[in-house]
Amino acid sequence: IVLSSLVFGFGHAGNEGATVISSLAITLEAGLLLALAYMYTRRLWLVIGLHFAWNATLGGLYGMTVSGVEVVNGILQSSLDGPVWVTGGAFGLEAGITALLACLGLSALLLRKLLRTDGIVAAPWTARRKAAAQAP
Repeated sequence: IVLSSLVFGFGHAGNEGATVISSLAITLEAGLLLALAYMYTRRLWLVIGLHFAWNATLGGLYGMTVSGVEVVNGILQSSLDGPVWVTGGAFGLEAGITALLACLGLSALLLRKLLRTDGIVAAPWTARRKAAAQAP
């Protein structure tokens, strides 16, 4: 989960206006949320749907910048005013605290569900080590 989240987050580092902060924000928001969504369903449909819905809503519907990519032909033309730490500035909403808190909240709910249902399976090398320690 951690590795795939980092790859996803820093995969956006080359986008216009990206910073280490925006890459870390995407790591914690989308990277973590999408990894947990996959762990919960064990299928990519929810992951792809969530990612598509985010981009389509911000860019296609509201005409807002998505991960540093400026969208000029959204159905609506919107803008965010306020401090960069809230709005994400030129990079887009993903670099702001509002998206971070919303996505972390959803991630916490998914993680709680996964832990309660034993949805997170230990890595094979951990399971072998644990079994060896319990052997007589």
